[in-house]
Amino acid sequence: MERMAREDLQALSPSSMEHTHRYLCAKVLARGSVLDLACGIGYGAKILLDNPAVTDYVGVDVAECAIAEAQRTAPAHARFITGSSLDLPFDHAAFDVIVSLETLEHLEDPARAVAEFRRVLKPHGVLVGSVPTASFEDFCTGQYGKNQYHLQKFGAPELKQLLAAAFPHVQLFVARVGTAAALFDETGREGPFHHEVVAETSGRGHDYGSYLFVAAHALLPPDLAHRMGVLLVGGSYFEAESLELDRRLAAGVAEGFYADLISGKDRLIENKDEQLREAETLVLARDRQLRQAKAALDQAEAELARIKSSRSWRLVSRLGRLSGLAARLRARRRATCAQSG
Repeated sequence: MERMAREDLQALSPSSMEHTHRYLCAKVLARGSVLDLACGIGYGAKILLDNPAVTDYVGVDVAECAIAEAQRTAPAHARFITGSSLDLPFDHAAFDVIVSLETLEHLEDPARAVAEFRRVLKPHGVLVGSVPTASFEDFCTGQYGKNQYHLQKFGAPELKQLLAAAFPHVQLFVARVGTAAALFDETGREGPFHHEVVAETSGRGHDYGSYLFVAAHALLPPDLAHRMGVLLVGGSYFEAESLELDRRLAAGVAEGFYADLISGKDRLIENKDEQLREAETLVLARDRQLRQAKAALDQAEAELARIKSSRSWRLVSRLGRLSGLAARLRARRRATCAQSG
């Protein structure tokens, strides 16, 4: 999950879905003053501010060009500044919630960043973040080569140990994108919508995606897993808190989305079949033309052979040879006369 350009977010792709889904999960816990670290071009601001419990939003990114783009399209109650997660320009206990998605893997000293998160959070504040799972990182390395911007790789034990150094209470989830984007428990096997909608799992493992973590100094809500169970299907999203109604709506949207995908695939196959039929018709027509041309050539060669074997052709050939001989004799006579003269 690298930085997205605005045009990337307009496409309904797995990459845009995973970016949006992470912020929708964080939105559930957002309240009061929110700090969005590594905010990129600031597309998460509107998602987080859609929660009426959020009163103030600050986005921070180390890239000045990203902050400039974020400021250009900043919604109300949002401000953006350039800064580093390793040295945050804020007072102690300044924020109720910190959101930091796909950040720690980019840092040389993630422990220092986590300590900074703890410093600027209020005593009852909450940190919501994410990092690629080790299995997903390994897969990407095998497919595309080493990501030069990823300096760290986290399995669940390493991530818990890192966060526990600053936060007594930590809970991990797995955020995974298939046809839908959904949140699962730490093993990647169970989730609010798992059985109804997102039954498919990656052949590369249940934890193929990102760890989405929640960390705090105070106790985390006992229903956290249920509250965080946001599902994103085909551009529509549902929160698990809405219970049965959203479950049914999500299942319906998913069914329609899958049907659209199948229908689109069927149309593509039909178009390909039509193109193949047209190509076959052209090939047959060309074959007929070639057969006709060959037949005409065979007929011409047969006629030529018949003419050459005829008596008249033999007479013409002899006359041709005699005419050539006479021409040579006349030329020789002219040459002899010219020498004697």
